[in-house]
Amino acid sequence: MKVKFMIVYLVAGAAFLGVSLWVILSGGRSAAAIRAKYRLGGIMLTALAMLTAASCGGGPPQVTCYEPVVMCYDMPAPTDILSVGVKDKEGMKATAGDILKCSIQKHTFSEYVLKITANNEEKTVLQTKTFKVENEETDPFEFELKLAPGSFKGEATVAVYSRHTDGEGKVWEYPLSEQPVIVIF
Repeated sequence: MKVKFMIVYLVAGAAFLGVSLWVILSGGRSAAAIRAKYRLGGIMLTALAMLTAASCGGGPPQVTCYEPVVMCYDMPAPTDILSVGVKDKEGMKATAGDILKCSIQKHTFSEYVLKITANNEEKTVLQTKTFKVENEETDPFEFELKLAPGSFKGEATVAVYSRHTDGEGKVWEYPLSEQPVIVIF
């Protein structure tokens, strides 16, 4: 099968060169020469595609300019999925003294930082607390945070960050997930 397509490709290539010479000699004014050149180009592209398809024999796929460069079929499973709720209440309205019940499904880190930030221009941090995973096999990792009293009233965002310490003792925090909550302190 490959031999047939290779012969067709070579014959079409030789004819394409001849027609290209005809177009050059006619100064590009011959409509028949240009039409023949387009048709032979199409035949060459088709034969090349068929030759490529016929050459797939179980080995690694050959990338051509007609195939996507990145082939990503397996999507990674989502991790560190945050869910936040107000304990013993429905909805996301909370006041000082209420307890935020947080859950992280499929956790991948051993230390998390929860920050409640005001949704204002200054992005004022209202409350912060660090939580350590005691048992790595616990899924979901659940923790609670009692809202401290304050003067803020309005919308806020609960954000969870993973906390890492590098080899030099420097602490890094990476944002993982956010969830809006209405907080009235």
